Amino acid sequence: MSLTHSVCQKIVSMMEGSIQVESTPDKGSLFSFTIFLEKENAPLNSRIKFPYELQSMKILVVENNPCVQHVLQEMLSSFGFSPCVVSTGKQAIERFDHSPEKSLFDLLIANTSLPDMSGELLSQEIRVRAASENLPVIIMDTYNVRKKSALLKHNKSYYFLQKPVIASYLFDAIMEAFGRQNDFSSQSCPETLFGYTSPAIVLLAEDNPINQMVAVEILTLARMTVHKAGNGIEAIEKIKNQDFDVVLMDVQMPEMDGLEATSRIRTELGKKELPIIAMTAHAMRGDREKCIAAGMNDYISKPIDRLKLYKVLNKYIPGQECPAEPEKVLPHLNTDSKSLLIPGVDLKGSMRRLGCTHDRFLVILSQFFIDLEPVVCRLKACVEKKDLVQARAENHSLKGAAGNVGIQKLLKAAQSLEKALDNGLETDVATWVLEVEKHFFSTQKALKQANANPIVPERPSVPGRQIDPDKVRDLLKHLDLGLKEYDPAGSKSGYDQLKQYLDPFVLDADASAAFTDLGQQIGMYRFDDARKVVDTFIKKL
Repeated sequence: MSLTHSVCQKIVSMMEGSIQVESTPDKGSLFSFTIFLEKENAPLNSRIKFPYELQSMKILVVENNPCVQHVLQEMLSSFGFSPCVVSTGKQAIERFDHSPEKSLFDLLIANTSLPDMSGELLSQEIRVRAASENLPVIIMDTYNVRKKSALLKHNKSYYFLQKPVIASYLFDAIMEAFGRQNDFSSQSCPETLFGYTSPAIVLLAEDNPINQMVAVEILTLARMTVHKAGNGIEAIEKIKNQDFDVVLMDVQMPEMDGLEATSRIRTELGKKELPIIAMTAHAMRGDREKCIAAGMNDYISKPIDRLKLYKVLNKYIPGQECPAEPEKVLPHLNTDSKSLLIPGVDLKGSMRRLGCTHDRFLVILSQFFIDLEPVVCRLKACVEKKDLVQARAENHSLKGAAGNVGIQKLLKAAQSLEKALDNGLETDVATWVLEVEKHFFSTQKALKQANANPIVPERPSVPGRQIDPDKVRDLLKHLDLGLKEYDPAGSKSGYDQLKQYLDPFVLDADASAAFTDLGQQIGMYRFDDARKVVDTFIKKL
């Protein structure tokens, strides 16, 4: 005890504190100390925050030490998870044997040495009962964690967590178990990436229009030029005809997926050095390894967060980094606006994640409901016809887009539906598709009620003035230059100049509709479609 007291006293004195001890014969000693510490600026739960799709997970914890049970219960609950704690492997197995659900838990955390079996053996038994070899498993161990992790570097059957458990290590272990090790760890400092910019030319291969809008919004905020492809075949053709600094490749696309496209880019086009970064909504063990095996350089999960994307991009196209405060970089957020209060939508969080203005985000959100309403209808029809394969494809599109625009209840319903589809549970599928439909249309209604899309009143015509065709032609050609270069700022500026000139005049119905369509195409970064509208205008002059 004297040695322990001596060591503790030295540490406390180095921190300019004092230590006390109270001893009672035949009962023991109580050590206490007093030190002065600076108050942490941010609480733990503001620094340790999990992505949308990992929030509210059900976690089975198997640990026989009551003290460790309490610590894990508190930590996981503070993260927003729903932990279920048991003491033995037998109790854990009984949880599955007595449950009608195959996907009862999203994650297993087990002590390596349980009273009745090892944590590794338990994980094998649980995976059989869960009907999923991909159930993420974290094994807690006191010794040789790094060595064991290194031995499993290329075969991640489970992940190790060092004891005693610390919140930041638990965070990193969970992120790694779900293939999110490229996201920020609990110890990273994303503030240094707020000012990241690069003149890079990026090819975005993504079939979902909403995901395209979100990605382009983030990339253009960093002053990058973005070209789009709707599938792997289009991506290959664009790479044949133009040089790019980096490719962002969605994994699941129609006609040709991202894995096959990447393989062909490497072998047939010989583009060995071109950085290709996978984008996927998956968060399962082994997904990163599949992407790397196909020839991709790196991996980022959806929903897309601009700082996480910038962190990955900065490894391949280094840009400017400055430790700037978010408020100095991002557009002003009007937190007093009633239009921010749209039930079911994390407006403020999504705006900050994407780095866009309030008005711009509402354009993206409105387009989400326009594009995805047919998807919801097709999803419901597929379930009614018991076409679960196509239902999963429709739900995949809906889930990814909902995550990107921050419609959290819809996202969670779509995630639950995906699990039910994967496990072939028709009763659960029928239940969750109704939940998806309910949250989609209730949020759509809330958006309309919030007057997110006010109708701009028509301006009265100015007597005695006529449109100058030559002036309009010059403005259209100037606008076309911005569209041709895929320049969002230049295109927006050209459109605004044209709009400012035409505003005082009353256009006929067809011209007015075409002009409105032109603005929408530019707003959604559909520059090729916008050029077709501009060309139609020029031909009519």
